[in-house]
Order: sequence, then C-alpha cells, then structure tokens
Amino acid sequence: MKMFNDLDSHPYSRKFECKTSLKAKFVNLEEKYWLKKFFDNTPNVEQVTDVTPGKVYDVVAYEVMGDVADITIINDRGERADFMECFFEEVN
Repeated sequence: MKMFNDLDSHPYSRKFECKTSLKAKFVNLEEKYWLKKFFDNTPNVEQVTDVTPGKVYDVVAYEVMGDVADITIINDRGERADFMECFFEEVN
C-alpha cells in the first residue's frame, strides 16, 4: 500500500486508530502466490482464517514498526484482526 512505501524515512512505532474511512483489499492469491501457504494448510505455517482473499475490508487501525506495518481490519466474523501490510492492496 502506498502509505507504507517509505517507512524507513520515518520509522515510528505507534498504533493509529483510523478516524476516517479507510479501506484495503485483501490480496488476490493468484497475484501474490507466495502468500498462498497461509491459506492452503501448508504444514508448520499459521493459517489465515475469517477473511476472504480479494475482499475489501474496513481498516480500523494500523501500526508502524520500523520498516513494516500491521493493519487492523474488521474480519468476516465482525472481529478486529491484525495482518502484515503485505496481505493488502490499494483500493482505488
């Protein structure tokens, strides 16, 4: 996502609650095939559940930690869930 492209220039560890509507699309696994292992029962890999690849989610918070970021969404069960930003795409 564009907002996380240059984290090294302003690394800051803090959780930001979103005050305005922010949306992010969960990855299309055909485009980011290296993330399939989190969905296909690969042994010794924590599986992602309660989200739908390709679906647009409401972002409720994000946390910047050095050169990576976590995004908090409301998942398919209506609960908050955290994922690394590599699991998301821009919503135009």
